[in-house]
Amino acid sequence: PLPIGVFPGGSDNRSLIGLVPDVFAVQNDIRPYCESAMALIEEQTRPIYLSSIKFENSESSTNEGKEPLYGVSGLYAGWYDRVEVNKDKLWYWGALKRWIAYITAYLRSLKQYPEIEFNMICEEYCAGCSKCRSSQSINEKTKQKTNRQWWHYITGSRNYTGVKDMKPKKDYSLVHNENCGKTREMKIKAVDIAFENFQDQVNLFVYPIRN
Repeated sequence: PLPIGVFPGGSDNRSLIGLVPDVFAVQNDIRPYCESAMALIEEQTRPIYLSSIKFENSESSTNEGKEPLYGVSGLYAGWYDRVEVNKDKLWYWGALKRWIAYITAYLRSLKQYPEIEFNMICEEYCAGCSKCRSSQSINEKTKQKTNRQWWHYITGSRNYTGVKDMKPKKDYSLVHNENCGKTREMKIKAVDIAFENFQDQVNLFVYPIRN
């Protein structure tokens, strides 16, 4: 587990809206700042699932850019996303910056239709089963964490995690998911594409919301 903390100081707060939509969906409000601070003070934690994205560039001969990227927010590409990013550069227009950004982008699109194509391979989501969360991997991690030196009992170890903390709360050996590890290929052709990573504690999923 990797502890992270996110502060709602961005212009859109897309990742926070996906993590806690009922709190951070309202923009231009002081409440998200207070909620974030109180969660830190009260040590409120919750597990989240990262999305992994790997780009394949056939024109590149190096491995740079082919390493997987992990994040809690979604993946956005296309015409609308470019406009939303560029509107912040028009800050001198004040409240009209969003209107000006879309009008100028529309005039430019008359010369070239802003359509993009995606060849994508998606892996089916799995919350945990006997295949991807085997007891062997958990036992190996437990042995590594229990390998302590004698002076650790006096000074303590910052990197130590107790054996009880390494044991899963759920017995995944009894969970079977036939779709675990399966992939499917998708070809998308659209003006704008957005893949949102919504963190639902009951059913966690990643799915495209617009294509």
